[in-house]
Amino acid sequence: MAKNSEATAISRDKISAPLRYILNLKPELIKVFHQGPGRENNPDRKKIKKLSKSVIEYDPYHGPSDRDVLRKGNCTQAISIYILNVLPHKQRRSALLDIYRTLNDDGVAYIAVRSKSDIETSRRDTWISHEQGYIVPRGESSNFQKGFSAKELEQELYRDFSYVEVFDRSHFILGVAEK
Repeated sequence: MAKNSEATAISRDKISAPLRYILNLKPELIKVFHQGPGRENNPDRKKIKKLSKSVIEYDPYHGPSDRDVLRKGNCTQAISIYILNVLPHKQRRSALLDIYRTLNDDGVAYIAVRSKSDIETSRRDTWISHEQGYIVPRGESSNFQKGFSAKELEQELYRDFSYVEVFDRSHFILGVAEK
């Protein structure tokens, strides 16, 4: 089975395209649940901490990993960038429920995933089809990657949220979801 995985954390020097897009929407970041913030030097992690009045982070691989931070109704926004696409179905459902639970009644979630076309462009012959995605061998271990269409992300989010708007940005899909 693939790990879903600390090996998927990308090192970059600038904030990600999805975070730039989110910030262009001009949300007032008050109390943010940042799902999967990655390594401490991740530019997205630094920018969200800088712009938010308060941040609750949860990342089982890069810390903090204490699920007690996932308190019900505690946050005004949730940001999850490139997390759902590295999780097989059951873990993806659990991650979405974590987001939903942490938001207050007026909460808004910003959820970015890699697009199907981005995954297909990156795909190699060594990748193995699995659960509507791929197992990606990486030396001694492997991880999971799934690309989403805008419709797939919208359907996934409507399972829990009452309002969803989806933006297809070619390499990534951003869902903005309200409770």
